[in-house]
Amino acid sequence: MDFDSQIGKSLALVGVALVALWVFRSKRPSKHFSLEELTTTSTGLSNVPGLAARGKLEKLANEVLEPMRERFGALQINSGFRSAAVNSAVNGSKTSSHLTGSAADLQALDGTPASTLAAWLYDSDLPLNQVIIYWNTGHLHVARDEGAKPYRRSFLQTYDGKNYEAWQPGGRRS
Repeated sequence: MDFDSQIGKSLALVGVALVALWVFRSKRPSKHFSLEELTTTSTGLSNVPGLAARGKLEKLANEVLEPMRERFGALQINSGFRSAAVNSAVNGSKTSSHLTGSAADLQALDGTPASTLAAWLYDSDLPLNQVIIYWNTGHLHVARDEGAKPYRRSFLQTYDGKNYEAWQPGGRRS
């Protein structure tokens, strides 16, 4: 094989890789949620999910976030997937579901309180692992359960982002 044909094959492989990367980055995880908003970070650090995390983000978006959006309208995703570096920079838990693409922190754009979102989730049959109301910031953490039924469905609340207690609809509110 001569040098020119080797270069030609190498360039063709690079082209195929770039097209695959473009498809990977441009495909929306769901109808209303883009990969960009599910991987947004203000840290300035790289935050690109691998294939496994990308698949979990798609399940989270389609099985949890889309039903929430259908019920409450547009949602603002504050944090979805987090790379290990991003998770460390925001002082996230070392076992955070954000690391695997299974969790999102969000708020309803119409101002619906996190407790109202949580109450709806509590009554739903969505595949939830954990829901946390952050009273100190007003956002809601939702994590998709990766297992089969029965889902874990742990509902918690925190007033300071450090201490957590069980929550159920009609419980203590601010």
